[in-house]
Amino acid sequence: MINNELKAFEGKIVRVYQGPNYFTGKILGVGEEYITLSLQTNEIMLIKADHIHSISVDVKDNFLFPISENNEDNIDMGFINEKNFYEILQALKYETIKLNDSSESETGIICEVGDDSITVVDKQEVKIIFLNHIKNICIPQSLVNNLQNKSLKKNNLPDVTDNLPEKEIVPKQEPQQQKKNKQAWEKIEISGTTIAYWFL
Repeated sequence: MINNELKAFEGKIVRVYQGPNYFTGKILGVGEEYITLSLQTNEIMLIKADHIHSISVDVKDNFLFPISENNEDNIDMGFINEKNFYEILQALKYETIKLNDSSESETGIICEVGDDSITVVDKQEVKIIFLNHIKNICIPQSLVNNLQNKSLKKNNLPDVTDNLPEKEIVPKQEPQQQKKNKQAWEKIEISGTTIAYWFL
């Protein structure tokens, strides 16, 4: 499995090859379906494992890359690491991203995520891209942190129903006026004649 083979390279500067294209960056995480790469462009790239042809590890600092392996990047990877590739796409709905960063790259807003494809709006075009043709996704670092913050806020929201008192069943009461009216009648019999008095 790719995650077992590449776990040792987390935090290392590598060059990932996808056919004629390659990407240089720092491996931030290795999952079952993709690896996460920090790029020089202040972007996070999720590269699907089944589209990786090869990986070169920079053991002699031959790759020019401004981020040192010993420096901690200001990126909260909790959100990314907890999601699979499909869940990442769902979380990116209505966000502007770049797909397949290469000569075939597509940039636009994800407006729909289906079982087999996503719908991307780019200016005046609406494109349907099938999931099995998505090789990588580029996400701005700021967007990754925003998604993480939203996820934390959502998970930490208290359940307002927990502190609600138990609902008491109150017997239905008759309207005060009606009750008053019932008590307002008084019957007095005088010589067999019934006289009714109405008290306001």
